[in-house]
Amino acid sequence: MRNCRHRRWGAVNWPQLINQLQDQYEFELVGELPKRIWHADQSQLSQLLLNLLKNAHETGCSPEQITLSFSESPKLLQLYLQDQGGGIAADIMQQALLPFYTTKATGSGIGLTLCRDIIEAHGGDLLLQNEQGGLRVTLTLPTRHSGF
Repeated sequence: MRNCRHRRWGAVNWPQLINQLQDQYEFELVGELPKRIWHADQSQLSQLLLNLLKNAHETGCSPEQITLSFSESPKLLQLYLQDQGGGIAADIMQQALLPFYTTKATGSGIGLTLCRDIIEAHGGDLLLQNEQGGLRVTLTLPTRHSGF
């Protein structure tokens, strides 16, 4: 029996998803979209990526300094969102995924926690790394989630 929380899962329409994201936040798509069929809750995946793009824009980067790229293998899909906003200090990185932790004056501290929860509900992982003068967020999705 299918888990109820996955009832909106289906094949991700990558061109549609990217267009919806670019309607909200400008960024550079680097490389090609995934070629294989990947199943996920597209609205949750959109919410996750919109939150990450919002964070990237709040670093003061220009849209050309925010990139999204993909890497796929038979068992994993990885999405890389990279900005050039200077990265995150080590002490903040340790706490960035804790609920209600924020460095923003008007932040609630739930954005990255929600992102992590969404990717984990899909059987995947979220990794934050300082790289190339900014923050690189790696989202990893398996071909199938055990609950799907």
